[in-house]
Amino acid sequence: VGQFSGAATEDPHLHLRQFLEVASNFKNPGITQEAFRLRLFPYSPRDRAKSWLNSLESNSIATWNALA
Repeated sequence: VGQFSGAATEDPHLHLRQFLEVASNFKNPGITQEAFRLRLFPYSPRDRAKSWLNSLESNSIATWNALA
């Protein structure tokens, strides 16, 4: 999965579907799939999307549904 920049030509829904598809291939003992997604996701955005994510208050997103 490539990184998502937030450009008008990018589809955020497609990016999330692709991210979930890749993330679902990893099984980590002792960590839920949701927790794994939340830990992995910050590496997904770049540019404007990364700035948006970094602008959120620390620990303000506790669930995947809150993020997506």
